[in-house]
Amino acid sequence: MDDRDPLPLHIIDHILSRLHVKQLLRLRCVSKTWRNLIDGPDFIKLQLSRNQARDSSIITVGLGSTDTLYEIAADSCYLDPSTRKHRLLPTTTTTLESKTASCFLYGFGYDLTHDDYKLVRIAKRSGDACFSEAAEISRDSPGVYASGSLHWIAMAEYGRHDFILALDLSDEAYKELPLPPPVLLETGCRVRASYLGVLDNGCLCLVSNYSGGYRTPLSRVWVMTEYGVKDSWTKLFSISEEQVISPSPEFYYYSLPFESLEPLAFYEGGTQLLLAHNKINFLVYDLNTNQATVRWPEPDVAPMPGVFYMCLQSLVNLIN
Repeated sequence: MDDRDPLPLHIIDHILSRLHVKQLLRLRCVSKTWRNLIDGPDFIKLQLSRNQARDSSIITVGLGSTDTLYEIAADSCYLDPSTRKHRLLPTTTTTLESKTASCFLYGFGYDLTHDDYKLVRIAKRSGDACFSEAAEISRDSPGVYASGSLHWIAMAEYGRHDFILALDLSDEAYKELPLPPPVLLETGCRVRASYLGVLDNGCLCLVSNYSGGYRTPLSRVWVMTEYGVKDSWTKLFSISEEQVISPSPEFYYYSLPFESLEPLAFYEGGTQLLLAHNKINFLVYDLNTNQATVRWPEPDVAPMPGVFYMCLQSLVNLIN
C-alpha cells in the first residue's frame, strides 16, 4: 500500500471499480500504486461487470463522426473511443490475393471460452456466395453480438424463409437461428427491411419495417426472450408515424419517415427504447404512453448520414 493511501488497497479497489472509465483514466496519475491497480486484469474485469449499463454511449460511423471505426481502402482501423488510441489492422489473405473481393462483413465480440476479444471480417470473391448458394447478407449489416456469437440477417433464396446467421466466437462455427414468423398485414403491407440489435439485458431485438398498402409506414419491434428459441420471439410494440409527438419539419425534410428503424438500447428502467431512425436521427419510444419523440445527435448542426452503435466503454486494452 502506498504511504499516501489512508485506506487498505482492497477498499480502494472496491471504491474505484464503481467509477466511470474516463474518471479512472485520470486517476491513473494519482500514484504508481493506483496506476498498477487500475491497469490490472482483475480490476478491469471487476469494473466492467459493475458498470456495463452506466458506461454505454453512442458512436457514429460515417461522415462527420468524431468517434469512428474507419475502413480505409482495404485496411481497417480499430479506435478506442475512451482513450482515442487507434491501431491499423492487417489486411486479409483474400484481400491481398483478389482485387475482386467484396461483400465485406464485420463483427466484434467476446470469446466466452478463451476469455478473448475477436474482430471478424468476412469477404467474398466475385462470383462466390458469401456463405452458401442459398443466402446472401447485406454488406451494410454489421454483426450484432449476443450470447457469445455474432449475428446477421441472411436473405434466403425463393422458397426458403430468411433466417439469422450466427457465428459462435468460441468454436468459430456457424448456425442458423429463426426469425419471427413473417406477417402480412391486413392492408397488404409487407416487410421491406429488418434490422437486428441487442438490448441491455442481452436479448436479441429485431425491428421489421413494413411498406405498401394504403397506410403509412409501420414498424414492429420483436425481442427474443430465450436465445435460440423460435417461440420466444415476443412482439414488444408496433410504431407508426402517427405516434411521433410533434415532429419538426426537419423530420420530413431529410428523409421519408420510417424508411428504417434500428434498435439500440433500453433506458429509464426499461420503459423507453432508443431507436436509430433512417441513419439520421433517433426515436425514443415510451412503452407506457405508446408514443415516440424525435431526438437529433447535434440539434444545431445539419445531420449527416451514418450508422449508430452502442459503445461500452471499458479499460480493456485491445491496442497493444
